[in-house]
Parts: sequence; C-alpha cells; structure tokens
Amino acid sequence: MTDKNRKNLYVITNGCLRRVLDTTRLIEYFKLNDCSVVEKAEDADYVIFVTCAFNKNTEERCFEFISRFPQEKIIVMGCLPATASSRFRNSFKGKYLITKKLDEIDLLFKDFEFKFHDVPDSNFISPRNIISLSPIDEKPSFAYLRLSRGCLGNCTYCAIRNATGKLVSKPLDICLLEYKELLNKGYRNFVLTGEDTGAYGMDIKSSFSELIDRLSFTDRIFKVKWCIEEFHPHWIIKYSSELLKKIKKRKITALSCTIESGSDKILKLMNRPTSVKDAAKILLKFRKANSGIELYTHIIVGFPSETGDDFNATLALLKRVRFNMVLMLAYSDMEGTVSSAMPNKVEHKIIKERLKSAALILDKEGIKYGGDILKTDNGPVISNKLLSNNCPS
Repeated sequence: MTDKNRKNLYVITNGCLRRVLDTTRLIEYFKLNDCSVVEKAEDADYVIFVTCAFNKNTEERCFEFISRFPQEKIIVMGCLPATASSRFRNSFKGKYLITKKLDEIDLLFKDFEFKFHDVPDSNFISPRNIISLSPIDEKPSFAYLRLSRGCLGNCTYCAIRNATGKLVSKPLDICLLEYKELLNKGYRNFVLTGEDTGAYGMDIKSSFSELIDRLSFTDRIFKVKWCIEEFHPHWIIKYSSELLKKIKKRKITALSCTIESGSDKILKLMNRPTSVKDAAKILLKFRKANSGIELYTHIIVGFPSETGDDFNATLALLKRVRFNMVLMLAYSDMEGTVSSAMPNKVEHKIIKERLKSAALILDKEGIKYGGDILKTDNGPVISNKLLSNNCPS
C-alpha cells in the first residue's frame, strides 16, 4: 500500500475480550507507523474490522456490517473468515486475515517501518480508543495478562478453533516480565485470559499451576487480585487444590468457568466429558472458601438431543452453584462442526421457550444473565437477532 492510502484507518470490532486486545494492539501498530486512526468510517481510506463470529447471531451481524462498504475498502480480520469460510469466500473477495495469522498483517502493509512483532501484546482496554459494535466491559483499574492463544479442546459445536488454532502458550518468562512491569506501574487488579486459560503451558512443558506459583512469587510483596477467564471445567478439576489456595487467600476474586450444560449426556455429545457432579462440587468448595467470589459461566440452550430433563439439569446446576452471571446462548449450527451434522435438532420455538424459562428462574434466584436473552424493565426479551439452527443464515 502506498503512503497516501494507508494514512487514515477506521478500526472497529464486535469481539470478545481477546479480539478487543487484538484490536488494541492493531491500533498501536498503525499509530507507530504514522497512521491516523479516525472515528468515522467515511473519513478512512481503509476500514479494519476485527470480527467475532462464534454463532449465527454474531456471524450475521458481521456480514451485515461488511456489506456496508466497498470490498476494496474493508480488511476483515478475526474469526469470521474461518468460522464461516464458505459463505465468506463466496461473498467477499477483498483482503482478510484470520486470528491465528494476525502477524501476517505486515504482508498487507509491506512498507511499514515497525512490524507487528515489534508491538507487544496489549495489557489494557480503553473503550474511549476502541470503536465496537458490542459493549465493552471496561475495568479501568485492571490490567490484562493474556497467557495463550488457541486451545486444546475439540468441542463438537465450536468453529472458533478454526480461527484461533492450536494452543500456543506465551513463554513463561514473557508472562512474568509483563506482570512485573504492570506491578511496577502500580496495577494490583489483573485479568488472566486466553481462549483456553487452564491449558496454559501444556505445549511448552509448563502448566497453569507453575504459572500462578511464579506469578505469586513475583507479586509476593503486594496485595493483588486476579480474575481468571475462560476456564474449562476440566482444568477446574485438575487444578482445584491450587485454585482453592488462592481463593482462600482472597487472591482469586472472580472465575469464569465455561459449564455449557448441566447434563452429562449433552456434555459427552459436546465432547466436553467432564462430570457435572465433580465440577459442581469443586465450585461449591470455592464458594465456601470465599463467599464473595464471583463465579461466571455460559450455557448453550438447545444443543442437538437436549431434552426437557437435560435442560432442567442445567437449571438445577445454575441454581445450586448460584453463579453471579450466566451468559445464555441459543445453539446454532456452525459450518464444518460435528454438531451441525447431528440428528435430533431442537426446534427454534422450543429453544426460545427454554431461554425465557431460564431467564424467569434466574430472575427469581437473583442471578444476572445476558446473551441471546436480555433483561429489560418489561421482563426477559429474546434478542431480535437470535438465530438458531433452524433460522436462515
């Protein structure tokens, strides 16, 4: 690209925390190379769209946004090109990069002096500097420590792994260096994150246990709090004793455990064969160790073959653990996933009924929720963009 048409860039995302961190790093990359990041798309030479498309709902929103621009003006990044690859390549002929190949952005901006690897991973989110199609949960006093990219899982419903790739852990010494620098800047509240946070180190002869021990040694003279994101129940069970120690010391104050279902049958079909009973037992231990800990989860409603009993088992689990926040998502078939070819799909009407039923029960229990059903002054409302496996894509 020439000097002229690289100067003004409009950068926008609809992403999760990881994609927002990617967006923050991209903005720094462009600024280091003397580009102006503008606030209006009409003022830009190029629109950089960092996408999140984990279900049909978010996928549809991505395609709708892309359709607003001439294809030669927009560069699509993030997960969409990999999670909906056939539709994307049939409808979009412009430039794109998927999440796991983000560092190849240098090929699009060959004359940039500063290369993408020159820009460190972002430890901060500032919504004032990021334009997003989705709300950003700003934690001004928090610093973010990304531990890894990709995951070890192979969930039957998930297309995101096609975009993020296999697990790539950040070297332990780099994690410790980032952490030390943040401590020296005065930060005491941290979000530890990754696509599969508990899998940290499995690819570099380390472990999540070693990581948090080394982090704790580094911060030993400070009073520090951690929020841990995207923790698969498998890792909750594996590292229960290590996590419990940090929870008792009030160091881990929030934990996101991605339950997905309260039915062992459904979890097996999802290829997430962790015992619901075992996971719940440990989460309740965490609650007992620190009644103030905040526990978050997400569930998928209407996975193929989910019966009323399976759904009720999920509700029973949510009430038993008393999660502080539940993200409820309607199941949708994603391109190339194993679950998309499974029989016994749950009707769209039933999924909507179950979402509303869950919302009413959570309201009664005083548990917050979001996702494909929203809480309003008039009661729970299904997202007007909700797309299930039976909705047109």
